[in-house]
Amino acid sequence: MSANGWYYDGQSSARNAVTVSLFPDRMEIRDIDDSQIIQRWSLEQLWWAHPPELGGAGRIALQGDNAARLELDDQEIIAAIRQAYPAIDKAGKDKGGRRRLALVIAASVTSIGVAVFLAAAILPGLLAPFIPASVEKSMGEAALKQVIDYVDAKHCTKGNALDALEKFRLKLISATDQNEPIQITVLNSKMINALAAPGGQIVVFKGFIDFAKNSEEFAAVVAHELGHIVHRHPTKGLIRHIGLTGTLDLLLAGSSQGILGTASGLLLRTAYSRDAEREADDAALDILKQAGIRSTGLVSTFKRFDKELPKMPEALKHFSTHPLSKERAARLSALVSDKGSPAMSAEDWQAIKEMGD
Repeated sequence: MSANGWYYDGQSSARNAVTVSLFPDRMEIRDIDDSQIIQRWSLEQLWWAHPPELGGAGRIALQGDNAARLELDDQEIIAAIRQAYPAIDKAGKDKGGRRRLALVIAASVTSIGVAVFLAAAILPGLLAPFIPASVEKSMGEAALKQVIDYVDAKHCTKGNALDALEKFRLKLISATDQNEPIQITVLNSKMINALAAPGGQIVVFKGFIDFAKNSEEFAAVVAHELGHIVHRHPTKGLIRHIGLTGTLDLLLAGSSQGILGTASGLLLRTAYSRDAEREADDAALDILKQAGIRSTGLVSTFKRFDKELPKMPEALKHFSTHPLSKERAARLSALVSDKGSPAMSAEDWQAIKEMGD
């Protein structure tokens, strides 16, 4: 059974039109335009963030996820969900009651709520420049360790690949005004992705290297992650999550292993806003241009992400944070250039392709 609805990712204010398909054990949420799967939610993990009352619309959320919401007003699929998973109404009443209590409290302290909202929006940009480089380095190292532990993967160091990777790293860094050291780590995992962490950490999974058709596509994604670092998005995301108290602890104490451990886990689960992704794209365009590398890889790679990643097994999509909308693809298509050279020699690219642990 299928119906249309609205999906909110919790990371931005965007309201995405989706098609919802109900199965005996799960529901699948797909983009209404290209049928790309956005979410697969187990029925046993659902609850009513806003229960449908008097035939009105309801909002469904996933237990353990306080951000994403699915809004439905189709009464047939609402009834079918209740029939397939009757416990959702009990969960909805319990959580809905707490939600209503929270709303009552929030209504009595509206001014505080506004202040908190503004702090969440403004604090990251204001405080990020004050985080010591040593603390960002510790945060990045903790995040890298958590990634390695999660995927249970070893560093790729086989053959001449490290020399090739180092030449490429220096080529990219020379195109920026970054003062902090940038480290590129390749992990021997089939996941098709790359990510950035504080302290100049860029992690590339071997699955993405296998996925890339050429060195320009590899360079485009690494430059995109470097763009996140240039704009300090990983650090700003951390500040947004730990709040003012946690940030002051980092600033005053210099480090806090408890906060660093929690923060690193949050960084792995946090998707960037559309504005942040746009900033990273623009930074990548500039970096590639300054490095003399063709930037067409930005469009070709992200178009392939958008088209091919939904076919991946769910386990391999855990870190897949780069799906590209048609609007974003069109914007990049008008900006990229085929002027420039390959990101590296054919020999260096082959060495990187053959990386192993």
